[in-house]
Amino acid sequence: MVQTTNNLSDDNTKTRTAQTKTKVVRKSQVEVTALPSESAESLLRRFNREVVRSGIMKRLKELEFYEKPSKRRRKEDILKKYRASFDKDGDHHEEV
Repeated sequence: MVQTTNNLSDDNTKTRTAQTKTKVVRKSQVEVTALPSESAESLLRRFNREVVRSGIMKRLKELEFYEKPSKRRRKEDILKKYRASFDKDGDHHEEV
């Protein structure tokens, strides 16, 4: 039996309170339990798959360098326009 959890329980949540703002800081943890006859390579592969699914690495890459809010909004706008250029069937139609 595979037991995989992404712990975001109340035990791992810390709340910091300022005068008017409340900020919730969450720690996420990926756990993979080894099966009795599973090789180390297979266990590592399953662990890596769970890390990707949890989005931890994606979030770390986003936080690696500071991005000005204006540049972040510009990127989001470009991505919205790109996604809107696809129809329901997934065909891409460029605007001329």
